[in-house]
Amino acid sequence: MQSRKAKKKQKTAIDPSKHSKTISQIFTFSGFQELENSRDREFTFLNAKSDIDALFVFKNVFVMAEYTTAHNPSEHYNKKAHIYNLLLNNKVDFIRHLLVEVLGRKELYNKCKDEYGESNFIFKIVYASHSNLDPTNHWKTNSQHVVYIHEDDEQYMLAM
Repeated sequence: MQSRKAKKKQKTAIDPSKHSKTISQIFTFSGFQELENSRDREFTFLNAKSDIDALFVFKNVFVMAEYTTAHNPSEHYNKKAHIYNLLLNNKVDFIRHLLVEVLGRKELYNKCKDEYGESNFIFKIVYASHSNLDPTNHWKTNSQHVVYIHEDDEQYMLAM
């Protein structure tokens, strides 16, 4: 027989696949294309290793999504912040590397480059957390160009 606390914890367990599906729906409903082979891919860029949970593309806009269901997302985010800054500071080189070398999507890269020009590429990182980031943590100032989406935001966006 389970204790009340164990039952409550079991009820509030977060399904990571449902969380990632929700974010994916938000972007695809908004006109973005999710590159299927981008899910859960590891990469090395400028000697830094990391991973990508998904990549969404709309015209010249590239959105790298990071999903987390961690109960302490601030700790998880802090581990990723340095790579986010590296990617954002080298966006054109990273987009080229990611599309051509990691994902094998050279045709897509060339199409975007020819249509919009590399200097017009827009690169964003969306950190989608099911739990709130610690407001006392300085995560936002360390990576001010990372967009944070919380569960309440997800539900609001899906309802639109």
